[in-house]
Amino acid sequence: MLGSILSNCLLVLGMCFLAGGLRFHEQGYGVRIAQQQISLLSLAVFSISIPAAFTSSARVLQDKEILAISRATSIILLVCYIAFLVFQLWTHSYLYTLESSKRHAAATFQAGDSDSIAPPVGQSVFRVSSIFSHSSSDSDSRSPSTDNIASPITLTTHQAPPPEHEEEVPQLTAKFAFVLLVIVTVLTGLTAEFLVDSIAGLISKTRVTEEFVALILLPLVGNAAEHVTAVTVSVRNKLDLALAVAVGSSIQIALFVLPFLVILGWWIGQPLSLNFDTFEAVVVVLSVVVVNFAISDGRTNWLEGFVLMATYVLIGVAVFYYN
Repeated sequence: MLGSILSNCLLVLGMCFLAGGLRFHEQGYGVRIAQQQISLLSLAVFSISIPAAFTSSARVLQDKEILAISRATSIILLVCYIAFLVFQLWTHSYLYTLESSKRHAAATFQAGDSDSIAPPVGQSVFRVSSIFSHSSSDSDSRSPSTDNIASPITLTTHQAPPPEHEEEVPQLTAKFAFVLLVIVTVLTGLTAEFLVDSIAGLISKTRVTEEFVALILLPLVGNAAEHVTAVTVSVRNKLDLALAVAVGSSIQIALFVLPFLVILGWWIGQPLSLNFDTFEAVVVVLSVVVVNFAISDGRTNWLEGFVLMATYVLIGVAVFYYN
């Protein structure tokens, strides 16, 4: 579960920023939506770190105390997830409409205040001598009598790139899509069972550790469909949807799946807790901090995606030698 949160927040989100940044200089998304998502994710990882911190600092460790903390925390997280659904689907559903997403994408290409410079339009992202070309054009257009006037770059409103006018016509009927979803879900479950059964042989015959399989390999395979979907929509300049897929999946895992499993284990008499390994909990908390810095301004570029992916690689290297 923690591996899925890491892969979605760092790898998938980083790939979205990188893939979209290769086509657009900058991409925009709703700051309010991003901050709301990161606050929920911060709450979830904070609740996960509490049992780990309690285990590390408690002098006398009692399993029943860990279970009590985990079960109470799980109930609170489930309530928060219900509140999130009410917020997203009812009270503030206007923030998640297609029109709102289009406005966020178009606002990126408009210069705002004096500190905001709109990205160029109609130019390749990786063009040759971009810095020198901008410098020469600015010096040629600036006259001695206009030295005290603000640069035209900050005052010019750039037109957004031509929107994709093609209407997305559904290719499948609702019934056929539902049946196909059920079939694919069953096949995915069967494939996951075979994959889990083969982990023991992989660990015994190679240097790959169980932690590396759980945190890196399994999330990569299990979330492959989400990876493709998020990257595809980011290339089409639909970054709000990409954030919903990447960060939203992490929120669903942290606020619903993990607490639900703890409550389900409590109900069937199988004790499950949120007491994860201290190293894993710290890595997840720091990853959310990095993601918070990356999405806090409402704009992104390929370098931010590269940084997120590099962070995921660093974690993968550390996990590979962690045992």
